[in-house]
Amino acid sequence: MAVEIQLFGELSVVRDGTLVELPASRKTRALLAYLAATGRPVLREKLCALLWESPEDPRAALRWSLTKLRPVLDEPTSTHLVADRDHVQLIDVAVDLARLRAAIPTPGAAAKVSTDVLRAIAPLVRGELLEGLDLPECSRFVEWCRAERDLARRLGAAVLATLVERLAQSDEDGRYEAIEYERAWRALTQ
Repeated sequence: MAVEIQLFGELSVVRDGTLVELPASRKTRALLAYLAATGRPVLREKLCALLWESPEDPRAALRWSLTKLRPVLDEPTSTHLVADRDHVQLIDVAVDLARLRAAIPTPGAAAKVSTDVLRAIAPLVRGELLEGLDLPECSRFVEWCRAERDLARRLGAAVLATLVERLAQSDEDGRYEAIEYERAWRALTQ
């Protein structure tokens, strides 16, 4: 997959190792974030209700946003943004949140995952999910974002806390590593 979408911290897209400039529209960015976080086809009507609550033409606004996202995501030989009459979805993209959820679907699952896997996914947790992407005029998006941030924070905290617990009981290098993970845990949970 040559397209990576990072939802932790500020939303970003990396294509073939290069950071891609995102559209200026906050709603277009929110659309990208929602599609990346859900990881499945989403009804156009649902997207319109989520991001365009005004009586204007929400389907036209959605179409406009999709035209702004295509150059960000699609490559000459690969289409990553797929839309038909009813659904919109992202395909063949790597998403940091999806990697975290695949490794630990629930906070309690962290205890069952190997230390090596936890070490590999810990760097994904780099700040708040969708940091700075707030749309106070879109109440449904705000509710969804709040729930996603809460779950992502709990998953990330579980990864970091489990690493701290395991590494604090190991050799000297492990204890130093535990201190770094504890700092990250404190920053995430405050």
